[in-house]
Amino acid sequence: MVFQGKDDPAMVVWDRAQTPSKDVRIFNLNEPPMIPPTPVCKGWKKPLNDFIKINVYAIVLNGYVGYGDIARDTDGLVLAGCYGFAIKALDAIWAELEALTMGLNLASKLNALKLIMESDSATLINTVKKRDQDVTILGRCVKKESMALRNFELVHFNWIDRSNNEAADLLCKLTFKNKCNLFFNLDYPSEIHNVIIRDAIK
Repeated sequence: MVFQGKDDPAMVVWDRAQTPSKDVRIFNLNEPPMIPPTPVCKGWKKPLNDFIKINVYAIVLNGYVGYGDIARDTDGLVLAGCYGFAIKALDAIWAELEALTMGLNLASKLNALKLIMESDSATLINTVKKRDQDVTILGRCVKKESMALRNFELVHFNWIDRSNNEAADLLCKLTFKNKCNLFFNLDYPSEIHNVIIRDAIK
């Protein structure tokens, strides 16, 4: 029998296999993480002073399309909103674009000057931000719809997580429930009351 010393390459490999290296401790759940998780702010955020924030959302389901848009001020109070229902086959991104157009029309009715538009569609927000360079059909349509931006002094487009777009999401669900269109001012549907109050008191 041949005994091998601790400097033997085979023994070194065996030792390292038995004892995970501290270099990869980041993957060890028993050790504190080397890179702490980045805190993420959950929930809808109130807009800055002088801004109106409009959240838009769309759902496509079995040949039906639902839209939901809601405008709120710096206190989180509802200024106006709408939801819409349509029977047509449509890809989700095109439905999101139509919801955005509805949101811009809503802002025009409110005579808003400074506007924040929020959607949980990353494709839509990225296309809007790069509309001058996007030569796709979607990009051309977004650029055409964006002509309405000339009606405002300043407009920001933000992507948000779906969980932060809850009020507009609920309006879409109401659309499918009621199968109709609705425009409202301060007298928003009671089904979104709890979400509105929760966002306003944060």
